[in-house]
Parts: sequence; C-alpha cells; structure tokens
Amino acid sequence: MDIKIARWIGRGLCILLFILWGAFFIEHLGFFLMDTGAPPPLTVWLLQILHGFFLLSYLLCLKYERIGSLSLFILALVFFIATAGDQALLFIVISVSPIFFFAYGWIRNLWKGSQATR
Repeated sequence: MDIKIARWIGRGLCILLFILWGAFFIEHLGFFLMDTGAPPPLTVWLLQILHGFFLLSYLLCLKYERIGSLSLFILALVFFIATAGDQALLFIVISVSPIFFFAYGWIRNLWKGSQATR
C-alpha cells in the first residue's frame, strides 16, 4: 500500500469516527437538558468533557498525525474504560483504528529514510 493512501485512509477514518462518536456526544447532551430540578452529577460532566476532548483528538489527527494519535489513544483508553464496561476493548480498537494506518505510513517512511510526516 502506498504511504499517501494509508495516510488518507487514516484521515478518512478520523472523519467517519468523529461523526459516529459525535452523534453519541450530541445525544448525551440530553442529560443536561432534562428538567430534573438538579444538575447532572459531576461524573456526567467529567465524562462529557472527556468525550469532547476525545472528539477533538480526531480533528487534531487531521493536521498533526503524531500528537493527534497520541492524544486519541490516551483519551479513547480512558474514556472507554470509564464508560464501556465489558465492551471497552472493542470500542478502543475501533476508535484508534486510524492510528494503525498512520503508523503504517510512518514506518514505511522510516524505511525509505525520509521524515515520517510532512
């Protein structure tokens, strides 16, 4: 596979996963709109903020692959361990799948003796 193709697949996955997890983020904003008389618990606030940063890491990957990939991995790990229970590993692997394509491009670039990213 060509390096550029791998990187574009990674970027495309970032966009698709941003849309997927962004839909859940918007749906979960409903917790803040419920008329319960009391604000949501602190854990709901913290998890929603963590989810927001998790989404931003997909956008960061589009411009800065390495730092975006690092933040994506860490935030996906923390977020899904805190929220997904038994399905955490599955969600983590799916969520960080763009990193596999970016890493392929980095490794191939290292073999060619050029810089890993532009």
